[in-house]
This record gives sequence, C-alpha cells and structure tokens, in this order.
Amino acid sequence: MKWLTFITIFAIFGLNISLNGQTQKNPKRFYIENPAKTAVRVPFKLYNNLIVLSVFVNGSDSLNFILDSGISNTIITDMNLATSLNMQFAKEIKMYGFGSGDALIAKHSVENTVIIQGVIGEHQDILVIPDPDIDFSKLIGVKVHGLLGYNLFRDFIIEINYDNRMITFNAPKHYTYKTKKNSLTLPLTLIDTKPFITTKVMQEDSSILEGRFLIDTGASFALWFDLFSDTKIVLPKRTEILYMGTGFSGAVYGKVGRIKEFGLSSIKLKNVIASYSDTSAGMPTEFMDKRNGSIGADILSRYNLIFDYRNNKLTFRPNSKFREPFSINNTGMEICCPTPGENLYNISNICENSPAHKAGLRTGDQIILINSQELSKLSLSEVHALLLRKQGRKMSILFKRQGKFNTATLALNSCI
Repeated sequence: MKWLTFITIFAIFGLNISLNGQTQKNPKRFYIENPAKTAVRVPFKLYNNLIVLSVFVNGSDSLNFILDSGISNTIITDMNLATSLNMQFAKEIKMYGFGSGDALIAKHSVENTVIIQGVIGEHQDILVIPDPDIDFSKLIGVKVHGLLGYNLFRDFIIEINYDNRMITFNAPKHYTYKTKKNSLTLPLTLIDTKPFITTKVMQEDSSILEGRFLIDTGASFALWFDLFSDTKIVLPKRTEILYMGTGFSGAVYGKVGRIKEFGLSSIKLKNVIASYSDTSAGMPTEFMDKRNGSIGADILSRYNLIFDYRNNKLTFRPNSKFREPFSINNTGMEICCPTPGENLYNISNICENSPAHKAGLRTGDQIILINSQELSKLSLSEVHALLLRKQGRKMSILFKRQGKFNTATLALNSCI
C-alpha cells in the first residue's frame, strides 16, 4: 500500500464555533465604503487553489487573508500581530477541529475594523489563535495572517471569477442576475453559518449517491467524504493511504481514490479525485454538523461562482479550468516553504514506504532540483504543480541535508 500526500490546508476545515448569535451592541456588518457604488471589484491571488485577499485590520499595513467559506468567524493566526494591533479580548473560547489532538483555546477579540479595498467591516469579532504551530504560511509560500469567513459572505452577493482572479462584492438590493449558458444554480442551505448544497455523485461502482456537502473555499482538495455519514458511501477498489494535512487539532489521515462523476447537468465533472476518512472522530457531538463531505477548491476553482446567502443559492459557471484532469502528488512527500517569501523548500512530511521515503529522502531535507528544474526559481505553487505533473515512472531529486548535497531517484508507480 503506497502513501500519498494531499497538497491542502486541512486545518481551515475544522472550525466549529459561531459568535454570530450573540447579543450585539453595534451592527457587525460589512458595507461598500462609497454609497454611490453598488459593487466593488477586488483582485485576489491564488495559491494552491486558495483565494488570498489583501486586508487591513485596525489601521494595519496590508495583510494576507484566505477567503474561507467553511468557517464561521474571522480568524487571526498570529498572536504577535494581534498584540501590535491593540486588539481587545473579551474571553477565551475552545475550538474543536479535525485531527487527533485536543481542543485549541482561541481569544475572542471585539470591536475591530476590517477593510478590504472599498469594503468596510465595523465592530467585527475576531478569533485569535495563539498557538504558533498553526501557521498556514509555510504551506502556501507567502505570509498568511488570517482567514475571512461567514460575516463577509453574509453581507454581499459575492462573485468569484477564478479566470481573471477578481472578486466582486455586490450590494444585494441592487443585484440583478444575468442568465448565461451552461450555468447552474443550486439551493444553498446555511447550517450554523456554513453553506451546504445537495448534489449527486456517481461512485466508482456506478452507484448514485445524493449527499449534503459543505462548500469550502478554504480547503484546497477536490472532494472529501465522511465514511461514516452514509452506508451508501463506497470506497473505490483502488485507494491509497493519504496524509491529508494538518487539522486544527492535529494530523488528518485517510484514503484517496477516484469517482466517476460529480455534479449535475452542465457542471458535471468526471474522474474526480476523492478522499475518504472519519475526521469527526474525537470531536464533541454538539460541534458536528450533518454532512456527507465537503467540496474543496480543486473543484470550486473550475467554476466562476456566485454566492448568494440572502436568497440561499449558489451559481456555478464552468471556466477555462473546467476540463483539466484531476491530479495528485504520489511521491509521498509534502514540500513547504519554511521562510515564506523566500524560494527555499523543505520536506515537511514524508510517509513511510512511499517512493520518496524508499529513495532515501527524509523530513527536513531541502529540495534543490526536481528533474533538473531549479526550485529557487519557482513559487511554492509551481513546485506543487511540478509534483502533480505526469513525469513518467521516475523523478530525479537533488537535495541538501546537513550541508551536504545528495541525489535520489523516485520510482513512481501508477496509483489511482
């Protein structure tokens, strides 16, 4: 049985706390700064399918926040940053997430101002995670300061155009839908501030499963199934053990395979990579939502999307990436950027008996070349793409360990 790694930030997948039902002294809303405008277009950057926006908090310099529909609250992951912004803390809150560890303690900050180019959020609640081990930056290669969730989606009709990397915040009362060919609008259900759709998948055995799936722009995988949510979920015959990433509460493992089809009508995708696990294990039942799985950004980025929480609907419009095949890193190693902003790359996780492990590579090794391509000239997203690309049956690696250069050859067998 081979081991694989999923290029994903599974940690973002785990937050199950909502502050939105609490008594509010002031309206905690986002709005368009210029009252003469009905919409604001903002560029974003894309890293491993994750949307990163430039954000200002309490008069700060520009900060990088991931847009994450799978979380309830705005999060800052840097306690030192929170201290420098003079944030007021009301109390501490337990956060439960996926993984094998215990709950995290977050600090609840009140009365913050969050600004995105032309959009202002006043009196905002923010959760600050003081744990230095929760750091998404090294996983995507740039400094990440936090995450934006439900509050932003709630107050606008949000159009995400992955083709031109623009997001449009529309004032709901002025928005008019435009009919476009090959688009599909599905009912959106909000459960504890999180968005779900019900859709069909054709499993490997050709059986049809209709399930409820979380829409999660903050997880870079394609599709995830909770194995124990429905007895009709069938594991593909060909699966491989999977290190899915790091959760808020620890490492997350599962299996990966392929399903025949995902979705309906004009948005149907074929031969989709799907991961399977029971990530709810160990989580208190009061924090568990009833889902069959999650749809991540490797699927979502193949569409231009319209999120409309006010009218409970989500529109999918296939984009230029729609027909690209789904790929996975089958080397058994995950590469990170220990110093975001610098093109230096180390192995952050390696699975035993994987091609990388058998070739002699180990956690902490610095990767210099992959198939003669110099990694110092590539972004982390480009490095990840290199690992996903079909390279034939072998991959040559030049790496550095304890100041010495070494070479390794990975034997890559067909997996899924």
